[in-house]
Amino acid sequence: MNNLTISGNIGRDAEVRTTQTGKQLCSFTVAVSGRRKDDLPTWFDCSIWGDRASKVAPYIRKGDKISLCGEVLAREHDGKAYLQVNVREFTFMGGSQRDQPAQPSQGGYGGGEMSDEIPFMWEGRA
Repeated sequence: MNNLTISGNIGRDAEVRTTQTGKQLCSFTVAVSGRRKDDLPTWFDCSIWGDRASKVAPYIRKGDKISLCGEVLAREHDGKAYLQVNVREFTFMGGSQRDQPAQPSQGGYGGGEMSDEIPFMWEGRA
């Protein structure tokens, strides 16, 4: 079983795009601090797939705290290793006093429509 649980700060606002096959993808980064002040944070590239991608993206904003659980993958690019998480569950932990959701940036082949639901925790797979 491959399962990772982390809590940290969102490093950039969510970006939503649609793949060539029509699947929605929400991507963002999370920084997890070390135990000591002089420890460098560990960065994770996070992905949420499916219909929930466009629903949660407006609420994933830089600086906010999040706790998430998912499958961890390692990838290599230009000789550097990157940790990637396919998010299954998450919980917003606060950190922002903004009362309006951000507009997610649009990338790839277009974005999705916004929903009136506020999915503070989402469980299960897309």
